[in-house]
Amino acid sequence: MVLEQAQGSDISDIIISSESFQKPLNEQSVERLKQLMQDLNCTTMTTVIYVRDPTAWFLSLTQQRLKKGCPIPQAF
Repeated sequence: MVLEQAQGSDISDIIISSESFQKPLNEQSVERLKQLMQDLNCTTMTTVIYVRDPTAWFLSLTQQRLKKGCPIPQAF
């Protein structure tokens, strides 16, 4: 989807954001990211890391789990 939107446009910057990036990428995911960058003719990449407040993260996690009917994680 990103590739289709970016190709043929005059954009110069793309931001990819996900809370899933907190997990280490496996080799296949790294290769897919590299291929995407090549397909977009990306020559440079800047990484920005934002660390979420742990209290806000825990509250969000708890709310999401409640919505799904999952058990609430223990804080301690």
